[in-house]
Amino acid sequence: MDGKLSNNEMVAVMRRRMRRGMERPRDTGLIRLFDALVICGKRAYHASPLPFY
Repeated sequence: MDGKLSNNEMVAVMRRRMRRGMERPRDTGLIRLFDALVICGKRAYHASPLPFY
């Protein structure tokens, strides 16, 4: 215990830093936006009296 990191300890620290925040997927709202657009499009398609070809 000289107060310094060994090579293995340094690699472990850097791996933890790299993985930090990646345990769960980040929701940017983009997927929810696309889902809302699809739902809205389906509702408009089914509610429209005009024939879609």
